[in-house]
This record gives sequence, C-alpha cells and structure tokens, in this order.
Amino acid sequence: MALIAILVFILTLDQSSFLRVLHRPLIACTLFGIVLNDPAKGAAVGAAMELIVLGAENRYVNTVLYSVMAVVLAVQSGMDVNTAIASALVFAWLGMYADGAFTAISAAFLPMARKAAENRDEKKLALANILPGILKALLFTVLACLAYTGGESFRTTVSSLEKNAGWVMAGLAAAGSLMKCLGFAVILRNIQIREISGALVAGAAFAALIVTTGISGATLLICAMLAFALAAYDYSLQANETAAAEKGGASKWW
Repeated sequence: MALIAILVFILTLDQSSFLRVLHRPLIACTLFGIVLNDPAKGAAVGAAMELIVLGAENRYVNTVLYSVMAVVLAVQSGMDVNTAIASALVFAWLGMYADGAFTAISAAFLPMARKAAENRDEKKLALANILPGILKALLFTVLACLAYTGGESFRTTVSSLEKNAGWVMAGLAAAGSLMKCLGFAVILRNIQIREISGALVAGAAFAALIVTTGISGATLLICAMLAFALAAYDYSLQANETAAAEKGGASKWW
C-alpha cells in the first residue's frame, strides 16, 4: 500500500505541476498495474477509462482515485475491465466531490498570495501556489489509502453479488461498455466530423476487418505506424496551407 500511496501523491501533484500528463488514466492505471504486478490489466483498464475521460473533457474530472480503485478491483478481484470501471464509479464521484471541496478550501490562500505579490515576496508567493497542491495531494493519498483498506469489504460484497445476483454484475459490465461508447460519441460530437467522415468510415471498416480475420500483433503494430505516418503527413499539409495563407493573405494587410 505504501507504493500506491506514493504514486497517488505524485499523480495528484501532476494535475497542477510536473508534466500534467502522468495523471491521465492510460498512464496512471498502467503504473498502478505495475505496482500490483499486472501491468497488462492496468493498461487495459486505463485504455478503456481514457475514452470516458476524453468524453468528459469539457469539465474538470479528477480520475486519480477512480483509476487506482478500478485497477485494484480488476486485478485483485478478477473482474473484467468493463465491470471494474463501472464498479469503481463511486470512487470517481468521491474524487470529484473531494476535489470540489478542496477548491473552496484553497481559496483561503488567495489573500496570502495577493499580499505576497504586492510586497514582491517571491518566496511567499511560491509557497502560496505550491502549498495548496501539496495539501491536495496529501488529501487524495489519505482517501486512496482508506479506499484501498476498505476495498476488501467492497470486494467481498462484489463476490457475493456475483454468486447471488449475477444480473447486477452483468448490468455493471454492460454499463461499463456503454460508458466507453458514450465517451467516444461525445468526442465525435465535438470534432469537425464532416472533414474526416471518409477516414472515420474507412477506419471503422478496417478495424472490423482486423477483428474478424484475427491479424497478428506485429501486423497491428505496422498498421498503427502507417496510420501515424498518414496523420503526420496530413498535419504537415494543413500546417503548410495555414502558413501560406497567413504569409500572403489578408492577415498582413499592411
């Protein structure tokens, strides 16, 4: 549990400092999976959860607590990915409520920061900015430890449901599958779908072909590299067109 506590502390700090990418579910869940000796399961949970988070990108979502408990349930309880994601959703709500409460608490540091800025006291100004993040990381570390400790009783409840009410777990698995679809639908809703409709249809058809024919992992890697090359080429074309338009267009009216 000590490694999990340290990892939660670092990932929570990463939300406001560091690289600001380590806390993403795909990375965080993989790291938690490594700690729990099952990186493959952690990566699978993270990949599925990333779709959900991307769909909710229009509002701030704290997923650190959600990530650790989803991986714990998937690894230690033997749940499939969809069931673990849906079962751990209560911890996502807990993380959001805790994050909202801490936002109100961190407002108490604003007078300190304002006074330090007026006095040009760089040390106190840095402290006023860093201290709330450290306190928040400590708060989520404690919550993660409590959730992990109480997770044994939670896993016992889940096991009981599997034996006595299998329809509940089946419903959770279906909900987990739909959550990914909903997140992906929101992504498609927020992008310029008319410009990439052909590529979207071709990609869906190619993915279906891969699934039905059972292509090997090496071939999938080659296909992924090809897709990345095409995306990079398309990006360079759009960047050149934008630069050419700005160079000779109306933006330089003088």
